[in-house]
Order: sequence, then structure tokens, then C-alpha cells
Amino acid sequence: LYGDVQRKAMVDVEALDTDGKKIRFRFEGLSARCVQHEIDHLDGILFIDRADLATLHWAWPATADDLK
Repeated sequence: LYGDVQRKAMVDVEALDTDGKKIRFRFEGLSARCVQHEIDHLDGILFIDRADLATLHWAWPATADDLK
């Protein structure tokens, strides 16, 4: 299942290190997209919860025969 998901181009993230001290990160571009995706996983949010419903479509992965 494929579809478009809107993500911010830049995000600031606060977390705790192994000693419980607050640390901050700023992510931009693809890194920002990835960290938002992973935080969604931690929050129990699925791809289909964020996807633009008008863009959802099924597509089968290419097989070796399709690539010939």
C-alpha cells in the first residue's frame, strides 16, 4: 500500500540520554522525515493514519521477470 504523507521539513527533538539528562537534536530534510516516522512508531501511529486518503493505492513489488 502506497500513499503520500505530509511531513515537516525540519524538526527539533528533545530526549533523555542514558543518564536522564535532556538532550536536543535538530533534523532537516530526509533525516527529519525519518525521525518523524520513527516517533510515529513509538506513539503507535500507523502509516495509514497519516496518509492522504486520496493518494492511497496498491502496487505489487517488481519481480525478476518484470525487470527483464
